[in-house]
Amino acid sequence: MLAYAAPRPGREANRPKLLMAIIAGHVLAIGAVMLAKSEIATRIDRPTVIIDIPPIADPLPIPEPRPRTDPRPSHSTTTQPQVPIPTFDNHQIDVGPVPLGPADLGSEALPPRPPFVPPHEVIRHGAQIATAEGRLRPPYPEVKQMLGEEATLTLKLSIDATGRVTAVEPIGSADRAFLDSARRHLLNVWRFTPATEDGKPVPSTKVITLHFKLGEA
Repeated sequence: MLAYAAPRPGREANRPKLLMAIIAGHVLAIGAVMLAKSEIATRIDRPTVIIDIPPIADPLPIPEPRPRTDPRPSHSTTTQPQVPIPTFDNHQIDVGPVPLGPADLGSEALPPRPPFVPPHEVIRHGAQIATAEGRLRPPYPEVKQMLGEEATLTLKLSIDATGRVTAVEPIGSADRAFLDSARRHLLNVWRFTPATEDGKPVPSTKVITLHFKLGEA
Protein backbone atom coordinates (compact mmCIF):
# COMPACT_ATOMS: atom_id res chain seq x y z
CA MET A 1 0.00 0.00 0.00
CA LEU A 2 2.83 2.42 0.85
CA ALA A 3 4.25 1.89 -2.53
CA TYR A 4 1.20 3.40 -4.18
CA ALA A 5 1.11 6.55 -1.91
CA ALA A 6 4.54 7.66 -2.90
CA PRO A 7 4.57 10.37 -5.61
CA ARG A 8 6.06 9.72 -8.96
CA PRO A 9 9.27 11.45 -9.47
CA GLY A 10 8.45 12.57 -13.10
CA ARG A 11 5.28 14.53 -12.29
CA GLU A 12 6.76 16.30 -9.20
CA ALA A 13 9.62 17.55 -11.28
CA ASN A 14 7.30 19.16 -13.91
CA ARG A 15 5.08 21.08 -11.51
CA PRO A 16 7.47 24.04 -10.86
CA LYS A 17 7.90 24.55 -14.59
CA LEU A 18 4.16 24.57 -15.17
CA LEU A 19 3.65 26.98 -12.30
CA MET A 20 6.28 29.34 -13.70
CA ALA A 21 4.66 29.21 -17.10
CA ILE A 22 1.27 30.09 -15.62
CA ILE A 23 2.76 32.95 -13.59
CA ALA A 24 4.62 34.25 -16.68
CA GLY A 25 1.41 34.14 -18.69
CA HIS A 26 -0.44 36.16 -16.07
CA VAL A 27 2.40 38.68 -15.91
CA LEU A 28 2.33 39.10 -19.70
CA ALA A 29 -1.44 39.50 -19.67
CA ILE A 30 -1.31 42.10 -16.91
CA GLY A 31 1.47 43.96 -18.75
CA ALA A 32 -0.52 43.99 -21.96
CA VAL A 33 -3.56 45.37 -20.16
CA MET A 34 -1.50 48.09 -18.49
CA LEU A 35 0.17 49.00 -21.79
CA ALA A 36 -3.23 49.28 -23.48
CA LYS A 37 -4.52 51.53 -20.68
CA SER A 38 -1.42 53.69 -21.00
CA GLU A 39 -1.97 54.14 -24.76
CA ILE A 40 -5.63 54.98 -24.21
CA ALA A 41 -4.73 57.52 -21.54
CA THR A 42 -2.09 59.00 -23.85
CA ARG A 43 -4.60 59.38 -26.65
CA ILE A 44 -7.17 60.90 -24.31
CA ASP A 45 -4.71 63.30 -22.71
CA ARG A 46 -3.75 64.96 -26.03
CA PRO A 47 -4.88 68.64 -26.02
CA THR A 48 -7.69 69.61 -28.37
CA VAL A 49 -6.76 72.34 -30.84
CA ILE A 50 -9.57 74.87 -31.37
CA ILE A 51 -9.44 77.05 -34.52
CA ASP A 52 -11.54 80.17 -34.55
CA ILE A 53 -13.34 80.51 -37.93
CA PRO A 54 -14.64 84.03 -38.53
CA PRO A 55 -18.30 84.25 -39.42
CA ILE A 56 -19.11 84.59 -43.10
CA ALA A 57 -20.06 88.16 -43.92
CA ASP A 58 -23.35 88.77 -45.65
CA PRO A 59 -22.88 89.16 -49.43
CA LEU A 60 -23.22 92.63 -50.83
CA PRO A 61 -26.66 93.30 -52.30
CA ILE A 62 -26.80 93.24 -56.11
CA PRO A 63 -28.07 96.60 -57.39
CA GLU A 64 -31.13 96.45 -59.54
CA PRO A 65 -30.44 97.28 -63.23
CA ARG A 66 -31.49 100.76 -64.23
CA PRO A 67 -33.49 101.26 -67.40
CA ARG A 68 -31.17 102.33 -70.19
CA THR A 69 -31.88 105.70 -71.70
CA ASP A 70 -30.35 106.55 -75.06
CA PRO A 71 -29.81 110.34 -75.37
CA ARG A 72 -29.35 110.03 -79.11
CA PRO A 73 -32.54 110.60 -81.09
CA SER A 74 -33.83 107.73 -83.12
CA HIS A 75 -33.15 108.08 -86.82
CA SER A 76 -36.20 106.15 -87.90
CA THR A 77 -39.64 107.44 -86.95
CA THR A 78 -41.58 104.68 -88.62
CA THR A 79 -41.31 100.94 -88.25
CA GLN A 80 -41.82 98.48 -91.00
CA PRO A 81 -44.76 96.14 -90.38
CA GLN A 82 -43.74 92.60 -89.74
CA VAL A 83 -45.54 90.18 -92.02
CA PRO A 84 -45.98 86.81 -90.29
CA ILE A 85 -44.70 83.83 -92.20
CA PRO A 86 -46.77 80.67 -91.74
CA THR A 87 -44.84 77.81 -90.22
CA PHE A 88 -45.40 74.08 -90.04
CA ASP A 89 -43.47 71.82 -87.66
CA ASN A 90 -41.04 74.66 -86.89
CA HIS A 91 -40.18 75.03 -90.59
CA GLN A 92 -40.93 78.11 -92.62
CA ILE A 93 -43.11 77.68 -95.66
CA ASP A 94 -42.47 79.76 -98.74
CA VAL A 95 -45.89 80.95 -99.83
CA GLY A 96 -44.61 82.75 -102.94
CA PRO A 97 -45.06 81.40 -106.44
CA VAL A 98 -42.57 78.76 -107.47
CA PRO A 99 -41.50 79.04 -111.11
CA LEU A 100 -41.68 75.83 -113.02
CA GLY A 101 -38.60 74.69 -114.87
CA PRO A 102 -38.27 72.71 -118.08
CA ALA A 103 -38.15 69.45 -116.11
CA ASP A 104 -41.58 70.21 -114.55
CA LEU A 105 -43.28 71.34 -117.76
CA GLY A 106 -41.86 68.74 -120.06
CA SER A 107 -40.43 69.22 -123.51
CA GLU A 108 -43.86 69.36 -125.17
CA ALA A 109 -45.08 72.29 -123.00
CA LEU A 110 -42.13 74.56 -123.88
CA PRO A 111 -42.69 77.06 -126.69
CA PRO A 112 -40.49 76.61 -129.75
CA ARG A 113 -37.28 78.60 -129.69
CA PRO A 114 -37.31 81.37 -132.28
CA PRO A 115 -34.60 81.17 -134.92
CA PHE A 116 -31.51 83.27 -134.40
CA VAL A 117 -31.68 86.56 -136.27
CA PRO A 118 -28.37 88.42 -136.60
CA PRO A 119 -28.48 92.13 -135.76
CA HIS A 120 -29.38 94.29 -138.72
CA GLU A 121 -26.53 96.29 -140.19
CA VAL A 122 -27.67 99.63 -141.53
CA ILE A 123 -26.39 100.34 -145.02
CA ARG A 124 -25.48 104.02 -145.46
CA HIS A 125 -24.47 105.97 -148.53
CA GLY A 126 -23.18 109.56 -148.43
CA ALA A 127 -24.45 112.46 -150.49
CA GLN A 128 -22.97 112.81 -153.96
CA ILE A 129 -22.66 116.02 -156.01
CA ALA A 130 -25.22 116.19 -158.82
CA THR A 131 -24.42 119.66 -160.26
CA ALA A 132 -22.65 119.82 -163.58
CA GLU A 133 -18.92 120.44 -163.34
CA GLY A 134 -19.07 123.71 -165.31
CA ARG A 135 -21.39 125.29 -162.71
CA LEU A 136 -19.49 124.29 -159.57
CA ARG A 137 -17.03 127.24 -159.43
CA PRO A 138 -18.33 130.26 -157.43
CA PRO A 139 -17.82 133.73 -158.98
CA TYR A 140 -14.53 135.44 -158.10
CA PRO A 141 -15.13 138.58 -155.98
CA GLU A 142 -14.29 141.65 -158.11
CA VAL A 143 -12.57 143.48 -155.25
CA LYS A 144 -10.29 140.54 -154.53
CA GLN A 145 -9.60 140.11 -158.25
CA MET A 146 -8.55 143.77 -158.56
CA LEU A 147 -6.30 143.43 -155.52
CA GLY A 148 -4.83 140.19 -156.85
CA GLU A 149 -5.77 138.18 -153.75
CA GLU A 150 -6.42 134.45 -153.70
CA ALA A 151 -8.02 132.21 -151.01
CA THR A 152 -8.69 128.61 -150.03
CA LEU A 153 -11.89 127.88 -148.02
CA THR A 154 -12.82 124.77 -146.09
CA LEU A 155 -16.60 124.64 -145.74
CA LYS A 156 -19.09 122.37 -143.97
CA LEU A 157 -22.31 121.88 -145.98
CA SER A 158 -25.65 120.80 -144.48
CA ILE A 159 -27.70 118.84 -147.03
CA ASP A 160 -31.38 117.91 -146.58
CA ALA A 161 -33.15 114.72 -147.70
CA THR A 162 -33.90 116.28 -151.09
CA GLY A 163 -30.27 117.04 -151.86
CA ARG A 164 -30.42 120.85 -151.43
CA VAL A 165 -27.69 122.74 -149.50
CA THR A 166 -29.35 124.37 -146.47
CA ALA A 167 -26.31 125.81 -144.63
CA VAL A 168 -22.65 126.69 -145.30
CA GLU A 169 -20.30 127.11 -142.34
CA PRO A 170 -16.55 127.87 -142.58
CA ILE A 171 -14.03 125.64 -140.85
CA GLY A 172 -11.15 127.81 -139.69
CA SER A 173 -10.50 131.39 -140.82
CA ALA A 174 -12.12 132.69 -143.99
CA ASP A 175 -12.08 136.03 -145.79
CA ARG A 176 -15.51 137.64 -145.68
CA ALA A 177 -15.71 138.51 -149.40
CA PHE A 178 -14.69 135.00 -150.54
CA LEU A 179 -17.04 133.37 -147.97
CA ASP A 180 -20.09 135.39 -149.03
CA SER A 181 -19.51 134.64 -152.72
CA ALA A 182 -19.11 130.91 -152.03
CA ARG A 183 -22.15 130.71 -149.71
CA ARG A 184 -24.54 132.39 -152.23
CA HIS A 185 -23.38 130.15 -155.04
CA LEU A 186 -23.61 126.88 -153.07
CA LEU A 187 -27.09 127.61 -151.67
CA ASN A 188 -28.52 128.57 -155.07
CA VAL A 189 -26.69 126.32 -157.53
CA TRP A 190 -25.27 123.21 -155.90
CA ARG A 191 -27.44 120.07 -155.73
CA PHE A 192 -26.66 116.60 -154.35
CA THR A 193 -27.98 113.12 -154.58
CA PRO A 194 -29.09 112.81 -150.92
CA ALA A 195 -27.53 110.39 -148.47
CA THR A 196 -29.48 107.18 -147.76
CA GLU A 197 -29.86 104.67 -144.96
CA ASP A 198 -31.21 101.30 -146.07
CA GLY A 199 -32.28 103.01 -149.30
CA LYS A 200 -34.18 105.87 -147.61
CA PRO A 201 -33.05 109.50 -148.18
CA VAL A 202 -31.80 111.18 -144.96
CA PRO A 203 -30.18 114.56 -144.15
CA SER A 204 -26.38 114.63 -144.02
CA THR A 205 -23.32 116.87 -143.89
CA LYS A 206 -20.33 117.15 -146.15
CA VAL A 207 -16.99 119.00 -145.97
CA ILE A 208 -15.55 120.52 -149.15
CA THR A 209 -12.55 122.70 -150.06
CA LEU A 210 -12.77 125.61 -152.54
CA HIS A 211 -9.75 127.32 -154.17
CA PHE A 212 -9.99 130.87 -155.48
CA LYS A 213 -7.12 131.39 -157.96
CA LEU A 214 -6.70 134.26 -160.38
CA GLY A 215 -5.62 132.17 -163.33
CA GLU A 216 -8.78 130.08 -163.05
CA ALA A 217 -11.24 132.95 -162.59
